Amino acid sequence: MASSQNLKPVLALVDFALTGSTLAVGVGTVFGIKALADIGFLDGYKLQLLLSCVCPGTTMLLFISPIPIVIESLRKLDVTTLPVPAFQAQAVCNILTMAYGLRIRNKVVLGNNSFGLLFQVMYLSSSHFVKSGNRHWMWHSVLLQAVCCLSVYLSVVACSLDTLGQAITLFNVMLFAVPLSKLANILKTKNCSALPTAMTVIATVANFFWSVYGLLIEDIYVLVPCLLGFILCLFQVLVILWCANQLPFDLGFILLPCRQSKKISPVEFSTQSNNIAPVPDKLGLPENAEVDVHLENPEVTPMLSAVTEVDV
Repeated sequence: MASSQNLKPVLALVDFALTGSTLAVGVGTVFGIKALADIGFLDGYKLQLLLSCVCPGTTMLLFISPIPIVIESLRKLDVTTLPVPAFQAQAVCNILTMAYGLRIRNKVVLGNNSFGLLFQVMYLSSSHFVKSGNRHWMWHSVLLQAVCCLSVYLSVVACSLDTLGQAITLFNVMLFAVPLSKLANILKTKNCSALPTAMTVIATVANFFWSVYGLLIEDIYVLVPCLLGFILCLFQVLVILWCANQLPFDLGFILLPCRQSKKISPVEFSTQSNNIAPVPDKLGLPENAEVDVHLENPEVTPMLSAVTEVDV
C-alpha cells in the first residue's frame, strides 16, 4: 500500500510528461511542415496557395457548426444552451482580424472573418429574438451590423498593426480557453459534454492549418493567435479522448493539487449544527484539536452520532 502511494507522484510526472510531449509533437508538426518547405521538399508556393483555400474552408465549418444548436433554441424559444459569450468573443475576434486583413491587404484573412462575423451577428440576433419575444429583433440586427461595421472602420483607422495583433491574440486565447473553465468538473466526473466533440475537432484542425499558413506568409500576428488556439484545442481533444478511455495515459494529475484530505476542527464541526454542544467537550479533546473526517475509532464514532445531521 505504501509503495503504491509512493508511486503516485512518479506516475503523475510520467503522465504530465506524456501530455506535454503530445502537445509538443503537435506544435512540432506545424514547424516541421514549414521546415520541409524551406528545404524544398515541399513546394512552398503551392502549399501556401493550397492553404489559402483550406484555411477559410475549415474555419467556415467552425463558424456554421453552431447552427443546429441555434435552430433548436429557436424552436424551443429557449436560449439557455446558447454560448452567447462565445459568439460575442468570436465577433470581436472577427472585427479585429477583418481590420488587420484590411491593413495588410490579405483577402484570405479579410474574407474568412467577414463570413464569420456574418454568422455571429445572425446567432446574436437569434438570441435577441427569443429574449425579446419577437419584438424589434430586426432593428436589433440592423443596429448590430452597423456597430460591427463602425468597429471595423475605427479599428482600421485608430489602431496600429501591433495593437491589432496583440488584441487578436488576447481575444483568440480567451475564445478557445473558455471551455477549459469547466476542466476540473470534467476530470472529476469524466463527462465531457461541455466540450462539443465536432466543434472542438474542427477548431483544432482550423487552428493547425492557420498556424502553418501564418508561418508560410511569415506573419506573427496570424501565427501566434492560431498556434495558441491550436494548443488549447488539442488539449481539449486529449480531454475528450481521456473521457472516452481512448487515451493511453492519465490526465488525473491535473487534479492532484486539489486532492488533500479534509480535516475540520471540532469547534467548526459543532457550530455548523443547531443547538449542539461543542464537540471537544463531548470527546474530551482540547479546544484547538483537529478531527479527521474519516474516523474509524470505535470509541469515538458513537459519540458523533448526535451530530449526524451536520453536512461536512
